[in-house]
Amino acid sequence: MSSQTVRFLHLADVHLGYRQYNSTQREHDFFRSFEDAIRRYALPLGPKDPPQVDFVVIAGDLFDSRQLEPVTLSRATIALSWLREHQIPVFAIEGNHDARKRDQSPCWYDFLCEQDLMIFLRDSYEQDAIRLRPWDPRTKQGGYFDVGEHLRVIGSHWYGASSYKVIPAFAKAIAALPPKPFNLLMFHGGLSDYVNDLSGGVDYEVMLKLRPHVRYLALGHIHKQYSEENWLFNPGSLEVSKSREYEEIHGAYVAEVTFPEAALRVTHRTDYLKRPFVRLLIPCEPHPTPEALKAAILQTVEVEGVAKIQQEKQAWPSDAEFPLPFVHLYLSGKLTFPYSSLSIQELEKQIVETYGFEHVRFTNDTQPVDYQPQEEYPRDENGHIDRIALEQRIFRDLIEKDTRYAEQSASLARFAADLKDTLLRDSLEQEHEQAALLQKLQSLLEPLQAPSLEVAQAPSLEVAQAPSPHEN
Repeated sequence: MSSQTVRFLHLADVHLGYRQYNSTQREHDFFRSFEDAIRRYALPLGPKDPPQVDFVVIAGDLFDSRQLEPVTLSRATIALSWLREHQIPVFAIEGNHDARKRDQSPCWYDFLCEQDLMIFLRDSYEQDAIRLRPWDPRTKQGGYFDVGEHLRVIGSHWYGASSYKVIPAFAKAIAALPPKPFNLLMFHGGLSDYVNDLSGGVDYEVMLKLRPHVRYLALGHIHKQYSEENWLFNPGSLEVSKSREYEEIHGAYVAEVTFPEAALRVTHRTDYLKRPFVRLLIPCEPHPTPEALKAAILQTVEVEGVAKIQQEKQAWPSDAEFPLPFVHLYLSGKLTFPYSSLSIQELEKQIVETYGFEHVRFTNDTQPVDYQPQEEYPRDENGHIDRIALEQRIFRDLIEKDTRYAEQSASLARFAADLKDTLLRDSLEQEHEQAALLQKLQSLLEPLQAPSLEVAQAPSLEVAQAPSPHEN
């Protein structure tokens, strides 16, 4: 008996239409990755060459939402039409992002079916049992599709937190079908070891109930690549959707099945166009001032960030231009001054202009400068809380949290308390009074080598009005 080889491309979690960081450039990146994966792994390499695969499977979340913008549907239609032109069928299932509502019919997958751009497979759940019906080209509905005499592609709904309950039912339903040497099941759900905070996790021991009946379990939902024992495969998303995914492996599977042995060979591909991301972690505790931390940030970008980008370049496809990277900086540890002192927007702009990045983003994971009383409340001679002394202590403790002003915390605390009282008395209406106040503040800051305050050009202060006792 002569051998026959069937090849297919396995994609998942494409998330077309996702505008990460509210960036139109990132939205375009998701289209570009999908289109490039199709070109590189599915379409003919040359005008006279045959297609590289016999079919494509998309294991859920082709779209980021069930509600599509016109550009999203248009770009998806164009890319899928390339496959249709070369008679490469696309089998797909819904995911948690683009699944129809229970009372909604039809959905965008049905529309793509009507255009002969997709074969949308899904089971039906009737009387506590999974029902799988053959694909009907007239109604464009069905739960499985036979590709030739050896291979069958089976679809499923998005079951979410109930996934673990339906796996045994799927095993029973597949076993009841006319036998095929090779069953491929598309399922949008992940192993519980990888799910983390997402729903749809199933223990591997439960998934194993499918193994006697499924030769290739095509998973989606989890955005990192993983596989088990040459039968369970999750390719990961094509693009990074969340910051924690930056350093995980993403991509697509290209599989080859040789009959009559039904021998399976699978390759995970990552050499397609995707936006490079760099994640940098910066501990803040060693840097007591905004200037010191800013210098450390720039140094980290200069050394560690540039080195990581060079590694990305080395792995980049030689036939494509390297795109500008996204850089995400995480500030961690204890911050000894207010986060607002860093002027983050100006720092992001400086890094982008200096290093030519597409985008720079900061995440503040530091412990904030907050107030925790260090001592018992001060009390007067009658045992009552001394509110004046308590107020000055709170000001002092808060000022000491910023290490730049710790040495003058007592004087600055008295100044803050006096300023509050002055504002409540409406005693800062005259310009000379405001100038005198700024001069006093300047004299307190001079020993700390703080930036000089321009008294002569001092702006008019907004005088706070004490609230009426009857105001809510």
